[in-house]
Amino acid sequence: MYKFIVDNVEIDEENEEFVEYFNIVIDLLNAVIRVFGDLKISFDDYIKLLKIGLKEKEVGKIPDAQDRVIFGTVDRTRANEIKVIFIIGVNEGVFPSNNTAEGFFNDLDRANLKSSGFEIAKGLLEKSYEENFNIYRAFTTAEDSVHISYSLSDNQGGELRKSMFISRLKSIFPKLEEETSSEDLEILNKNVTFNKLLNNINNPEWFDVYRWFLKNDESKLNASLKGLSYTNIPVKLLQENVDKLYGDKIHTTITRLEKYANCPYSYFMQYGLKIAEKEEFELKKLDTGSFVHAVVDEFLKTVNIDEVTDEEIDRIVDEIITNEISQYIKFSMSAKFRIMVQRVKKFIGLSIKYIVQGLRNSDFRVLGTEVSFGNKGSSSNDEIVYPPIEFEIGNGKRVSITGKIDRIDVAEIPSGDAKGKYIRIIDYKSSVKDLDVNKIVNGLQLQLITYIDAVCYNEAVDKALQAPINPAGVLYFNLIEPVIKNRCFDEELIVKQIKEAYRMQGFVVGNFNIPNMMDRDFDPAGKSEYLKYNSKGRNGKDIIIDKENFENLQKHTKKVLKEISKSIMNGNIDIKPASFNGKNIPCQYCQYKSICQFNPKFKNNKYKFIESKTREDVFEQIKLDLDENR
Repeated sequence: MYKFIVDNVEIDEENEEFVEYFNIVIDLLNAVIRVFGDLKISFDDYIKLLKIGLKEKEVGKIPDAQDRVIFGTVDRTRANEIKVIFIIGVNEGVFPSNNTAEGFFNDLDRANLKSSGFEIAKGLLEKSYEENFNIYRAFTTAEDSVHISYSLSDNQGGELRKSMFISRLKSIFPKLEEETSSEDLEILNKNVTFNKLLNNINNPEWFDVYRWFLKNDESKLNASLKGLSYTNIPVKLLQENVDKLYGDKIHTTITRLEKYANCPYSYFMQYGLKIAEKEEFELKKLDTGSFVHAVVDEFLKTVNIDEVTDEEIDRIVDEIITNEISQYIKFSMSAKFRIMVQRVKKFIGLSIKYIVQGLRNSDFRVLGTEVSFGNKGSSSNDEIVYPPIEFEIGNGKRVSITGKIDRIDVAEIPSGDAKGKYIRIIDYKSSVKDLDVNKIVNGLQLQLITYIDAVCYNEAVDKALQAPINPAGVLYFNLIEPVIKNRCFDEELIVKQIKEAYRMQGFVVGNFNIPNMMDRDFDPAGKSEYLKYNSKGRNGKDIIIDKENFENLQKHTKKVLKEISKSIMNGNIDIKPASFNGKNIPCQYCQYKSICQFNPKFKNNKYKFIESKTREDVFEQIKLDLDENR
């Protein structure tokens, strides 16, 4: 029958390919018979033989023409010896695609079913692997060049984002240049052209387009032009409404006031109107930051810093974490959660060892941990530890600031002109954070300076310590899992990198030998093992501040607190997010951006840009401001 069809039926080009495939299979079966003859083999072995044989076969096809263009999708096109490839539509959600879960089973369920012998469709993970392989093949098939393009807008004129692969390619090939065809004006359709007209309304080249829409769609054009002149400025609150929201006394925290400095409107939404996203019930993961704080707090309250060994630290940390975990988790832990707990135990233990080493190598000792001022403390008798920070802002209005200090350390200078007790504030952070004087003077980092005021200017502390209280410094200690750079395998270098990761950063008063009280091996001409200080670094000396500048910074911080509080009580709710050096814009993760509709393209919608000045310039300006207000 086959011979009859071949001899008598005209076969088109596409069917010729199938004929060739058929011949390959027949030849392979004949080869198996010649080699094995009548030998009986299992079905599985027979399938393996066929797969091995088919892998060795190739299908040749004569091109339709010497030069041709093949159109296809990344997942279906199989072509070799391609000179040039054009990959179009490299946009987010398209390349790669946004695979969504289908069906009842997740990837783990599918893996378990397949291991049990069930045939089941591919899951998200398999689809993702397959798509990444197809993309890799598309990028690497061309012999001469690859041209990649992405769309800026859809058919309706909506914005489209480029795929992450564009950024990845630029990072792999830094000299890669991106070409655009914006100069061609790309008149695609009515909607796209209209949107482009609005973006180029002051461009004379678009005047003819403007006249066309004026003639054919005047109402739409006028409505849009009216929108371009829209000013997105909220109305200042009436005083009676301010009184209803806050009363005569604001009860607030430093975090809230920093929120206002970042964006007054966001503060108004969250703490004035108390607008919050609807909470849905879900099993939330462990709050690692709060958990780590609790473990360190419990450890420092439990042990004698001068006597505890590294082995005891590991044991005590293990016991504390096990006890803390039992309060969070009331059911059996998954394997993934157990691994996470072991990882947390390891880096908390490491962090605490460096806390202990830093205290042993200093004259400071822990005065208190998780110390509250203005509200109930965490002590067993649940008493108020320190009073709140309170001040008047005029018109009978007052402000009361409360908070909680992670750690207070104290040291003593027993004699001389500098005789007295010296306080330093330690704030734990679960991510690397630096203290910047530019952010302090603009209200973005008020916490540490305010906290040391709450302790140093407190009669209860003076009485308890029976000596004058002076500020020694404010520091961040990063409770982090250190990252070893450059795949280092040298043990000494690894230890060095870990120590550098745990060095404290902030401000230290440089007078009265205080830096040496914090690190007995402190060398002004070298580096510190416990403070982020480097005499040779560009910014390495910024941690040391003389007493006068530190006190001026404290005074200026009080002034900023009053200014922010006055602005709140005056009803100012400007949509003006702060931008430090063009970065760290609070809008990025703000839950109220759909309400405020902030857009830099709107008239009077502008960022509050904060430039980075040298520390010397900042302190000079602070001094001038204080002198003027005396």
